[in-house]
Amino acid sequence: MVKFGGADRVRISKNSHAVYKLLCDRERIFPQYKDLFQFAAAIGIRLKKREPFKREVELGRITGFDTDDIFETILKELHPEADGVKRLKLLEEYAEAGIRILKERYDRDKKIDIEDIVRELEGHKDVSSV
Repeated sequence: MVKFGGADRVRISKNSHAVYKLLCDRERIFPQYKDLFQFAAAIGIRLKKREPFKREVELGRITGFDTDDIFETILKELHPEADGVKRLKLLEEYAEAGIRILKERYDRDKKIDIEDIVRELEGHKDVSSV
């Protein structure tokens, strides 16, 4: 099955790539980049926040990041007018916003407590302000 209308590479900014290295490679809060990307995208979608960015670093194929078509299904619902290429760009922008929020949280607390963030998201709190 062709995902996202044939668009197939997930990209992030250089600044976000540094955060991926920090949270995955150094701190080991997330086991893989795809896990961090998924969590960050979920934060961005939940909070309806997107950040346009320069697509500088390739993380991999979308098939490895949306294996169950969850994000494609959500984005088709949220953005029915968008074609596949646009939906992938939107997903990347949601993830970029989520990464910024996680980085701000890490800078403030020197840790990321995933369970706390999930509880805050369930309670509709903006995790960047808590």
